[in-house]
Amino acid sequence: QWHARSVNTSQDGCSQSRLSARVASRHYLASEHLWSAQHQARLCADLENELKGTTHHSYEHRSWAIGAAFSSVAFLEALVNEVFQDASDEQRNRLGALDDLTIARMGGYWLAGEQRSMLAKYQAGLTFAKAAEFETGASPYQEVSLLTKARNALVHFRPETVAEDDIMELQRKLAGRFDDNALLAGTGNPWFHSKMLGAGFALWATVVSGTFADAWITRMGLPGTFRADLKSFLAP
Repeated sequence: QWHARSVNTSQDGCSQSRLSARVASRHYLASEHLWSAQHQARLCADLENELKGTTHHSYEHRSWAIGAAFSSVAFLEALVNEVFQDASDEQRNRLGALDDLTIARMGGYWLAGEQRSMLAKYQAGLTFAKAAEFETGASPYQEVSLLTKARNALVHFRPETVAEDDIMELQRKLAGRFDDNALLAGTGNPWFHSKMLGAGFALWATVVSGTFADAWITRMGLPGTFRADLKSFLAP
């Protein structure tokens, strides 16, 4: 966007006028977070395949799994914030077929305070667009809720003494949703976080976040800008 303004200057008592121009641009980050998640999930899977068959405690491997989960949730956080901020600023290029009333309602909601949970923002967007909200106990909402819980458990980690056969609440909720870390199969390590942090978890996080975002923009009638962005990036 180009902005021009007139500037008055004075030299030797004479008034002069000149134009001053500046360039402003608007940037979005959600797509890069998803690319980062997919990239880290691939690196995690590559290393797990390379070391498979050995009992190997790899900090590099674990870091890719953690990073994929963090970036997957960051993608969802950024995506909904970007849409609401565009509505608030009446930047319509990425708002698709949203009508004036929906945009106004979203903008008012945003200006009233953005300190709401990520999933509450997604549901609010659907309400304003008069689209069906997600069922909280069904896919894909349930998976994103669990992904967020797993991310939070890692971010706000607290050490506790856990026996090998202890089943944690998070483990019960995530059971069967992805393969455990193949590098620690058969060991006495606790499931959280050692056996959770593997390629299965990393890939699951990226798929869950992408699937949820696709479902939301479809219900909202928004263009799939993050998918178009990903196609323009290098393969993760």
